Amino acid sequence: MWSLARPEGRLIGSGLTLLAGTSCVSLAFPRVMGGLIDAVMGGAGTTTPYEAAAVLMGLFSLQSLMLVGRSAALSVAGERIAARLRRRLFQAVAKQDMAFFDANSTGELVNRLASDVLLVQKALTSSTAQGLRSLFLVTGSSVMMYTMSPYLAAVSVAIFPPVMGAGWYFGRKLKAQQKSVQAALAGSSGVAEEVIGSISTVRAFGAEQRECARYNTKVNDSCTLAARVGVTTAVFEGSMHLGAHASLVAVMAAGGAQLVAGALTVGDMTSFLLYSTFMALNVSGLGSVYADAMRAIGASDRVMDIIRGAEGEGERGGGSAGAVLAAVRGDIRFDGVQFLYPTRPEHQVLQGLALEVQAGKTLAVVGPSGCGKSTLCRLLTRLYEPSAGSVTLDGVDISSLDVLWLREKAVGIVDQEPVLFNASIADNIRYGRPEATDAEVVQAAKVANAHEFITQFSHGYQTQAGASGQQLSGGQRQRIAIARAVLKDPAVLLLDEFSSALDSDSEQRVQEALEHVTRGRTSIIIAHRLSTARAMADKIAVMDSGRVVESGSFDELMARDGGVFRRMYLTQVSDQPQVEQPQP
Repeated sequence: MWSLARPEGRLIGSGLTLLAGTSCVSLAFPRVMGGLIDAVMGGAGTTTPYEAAAVLMGLFSLQSLMLVGRSAALSVAGERIAARLRRRLFQAVAKQDMAFFDANSTGELVNRLASDVLLVQKALTSSTAQGLRSLFLVTGSSVMMYTMSPYLAAVSVAIFPPVMGAGWYFGRKLKAQQKSVQAALAGSSGVAEEVIGSISTVRAFGAEQRECARYNTKVNDSCTLAARVGVTTAVFEGSMHLGAHASLVAVMAAGGAQLVAGALTVGDMTSFLLYSTFMALNVSGLGSVYADAMRAIGASDRVMDIIRGAEGEGERGGGSAGAVLAAVRGDIRFDGVQFLYPTRPEHQVLQGLALEVQAGKTLAVVGPSGCGKSTLCRLLTRLYEPSAGSVTLDGVDISSLDVLWLREKAVGIVDQEPVLFNASIADNIRYGRPEATDAEVVQAAKVANAHEFITQFSHGYQTQAGASGQQLSGGQRQRIAIARAVLKDPAVLLLDEFSSALDSDSEQRVQEALEHVTRGRTSIIIAHRLSTARAMADKIAVMDSGRVVESGSFDELMARDGGVFRRMYLTQVSDQPQVEQPQP
C-alpha cells in the first residue's frame, strides 16, 4: 500500500517537515511560559511580559503558516494517492477472470472503489499526519519532562504499558468489525444498484415496497455493525482518555508535593503541567488515530484482496501475452472439451464436447436451455478456460494466443442482450474499433440495416443511447450491436441467441443484416428459434447435456426419423401453421 504513496514523497516529506516545525513550536511554548513565570515572580527577568508575548505571537504566526503548508501538502498528496488507488483497483477489477464477477456483485465492487478507498486515503494522509504529530509531541514532551524532573517524567509515562495493551486489544477488534461493516455496506449498495437498474421490472410487479424493505434490512444490518464499531471506538477512546488524564492527575499530585518541598519552581511546575497536558491530549489522539488505522486496514484488506487476485490474471483478463496469428482462416475445433463454472463446481456443463466449424461456414448450435450452448461463446473468447480438452483456431490452441488480439481482432460477438453504453450511437458502434472514421461507422450501420432508423433521430448518429441503451428498442440495440461487430470485422463471428427476444419484424430485419455479415465469414449461431438455424446455417449441431448428439445440414437432420432435431423442429412449428414444413 505504501507504494501508492511513494510518488508523492516530496509532498509528504514537505508536509512532515512542516509538521515537525509546528510540533517544535508547540513544545517550546511550555518551556518559554515556565521561564517567563519564574522571571516575573523572581523579579530578575530581562524580558518584559509584553516582549515575551510578542515573541510567542511571532512563533505562533510562523506555526500557523507552517500549518497551512502542511495541511495543503498532505491534502493534495492524499487526493493523488486516492486517485492512484482507485485507478489501480479499477484496473485490477477489469483484469479479474469471470469467476470473480460471478461471485461478487456490482454493488460490492463499487463500494470498494468508493468507501473502502476513502478509509485508506484517510489512513495514509490525515490520520498518519495526526499520528506522527501526536507521537512527536508525546516523545518530545517526555524528553522535556525528563530533563526537568526524571521522577515526575517516570510518573507521567507509567501509564504507557496499560494504554498500549488496551490499544492492541481494541485495534484487533476494530479491524475485524470494520471488515464486517464494509461487507454489509457493499450488500446494501448491491441491492440499490440492482433495484435502480431494474426499476421498470420492479414497478411492473408493484414491488417497490418489497424492495424498499429489502434495502432497509441491508441498511439496518450495516447500521447495527457500524454502531458496534462506534461503541468499540468510544470505549477505546474513553479508556485512552482516562489513562492519559490519570497520568496528568498523578503528575499534579507528585509535582505539587515537590513544589511544596521546594524541589520544583512554580515555572517548572507550570511547564511540567503543560507538557503533561500535551501528553494526555496526544496519547488520547494516538488512540483515535490507531482506531482509524485499524478500520482502514480492515478496508484495505478488501481492496488488496482484489489487487492481489488480479496478479497472474493478465492473460485472461486483458493483458498482452501469447502468440498472434499472421492471418486467420477461421477453422474452429472443440476437442474433448469439459467445463464447469467455478461458482457451480457440482454441475458439469460440457462433457467431452467435440465440434468443428470449417473456415467461412456458418454453424448453428441448438438444444434445450442449460445444455451448454452459450458456454461455447465464452470459451472461444476465453472468458473462461476449459477444465479439460482444447479449443483451437486454425489448429492453434487458443490458450496459447494473445487474449487481447483474440478478442480485438479475431473474434467478434453479438449477445442475446447486447450492452450499449451511455454514449452516442456512433461511439457505441465505434466501441470495437475506436479509430474508425465516421464514414466507416455509417457503412457498418448500413450493412447492419441500422442506418435508416438512426438517421430518423433528430441528432442522428450523435443520439445518446442512454444507460444500457434504454432509449432504443430491442431490435435497434441488436442492429447497433451487429454494426459494432461489422466495423470490427472479425474473422470469427459469434451470435448468441440474437433473435430470442425480438418480434417477427425486428427479427427479419436483424436476420437480413446478419446474412450480409456472415457471408464468407466463420460464424457460430446459438439459436433458440430453429427457423433461424434453417435460414442461416450451413450445418446444425444439436446439443444436449453438454454433448453434441446430432449434427448435419437442415435437410439431413430432418430426414432422420426419430431424430432429436426433427422432433424439436416439428414441435416448434406446430403452433405456426402458416410455416410450410419441409418434406424430409
